[in-house]
Amino acid sequence: MVYLTILFTFATLWTTTQSQTWAGIYQMNTTCITSTCCCLVNDIVLTRPSLNILAFNATLSGQCFGLPSITSSIGYPVGYSLSLSISIVTLTVLLSNDSNTLTAVNPLISQCTGRAVRKTALVAGSTTASVGTATSSDALHHRVDMIILLCFVLLHCMRKCW
Repeated sequence: MVYLTILFTFATLWTTTQSQTWAGIYQMNTTCITSTCCCLVNDIVLTRPSLNILAFNATLSGQCFGLPSITSSIGYPVGYSLSLSISIVTLTVLLSNDSNTLTAVNPLISQCTGRAVRKTALVAGSTTASVGTATSSDALHHRVDMIILLCFVLLHCMRKCW
């Protein structure tokens, strides 16, 4: 019975796991008002120089306190959102479920929200672009982590049961 429960849990997690792919080049298609807001413009380039780091590079326009661009390295997000500070403003950046759209939300001024669509995907650990939509190398890493975790759970159950 224990084996069936573990097998069912494993199969459920394996088939329902979706993983985000942040790395890529996104083209801003925005209605952000530069006369009022600090806006992300042109391309947003997200790279993953290591497993736990996401590098964010973007050009800024508008009321950005003299900042022409933003370059930031943050911990790789676990989910589909991250916080990005531009001077005194903190944007919430949301990644769509299919990893092909970014939405930068300014919680203080709704007119400062912008949207970007993926132009190219980037391979983890690289800054070389490959044409197409999001790849799922992150999903593979996540599934390998899940398999390792489930193996430890299985071993623990086997020790307790026998």
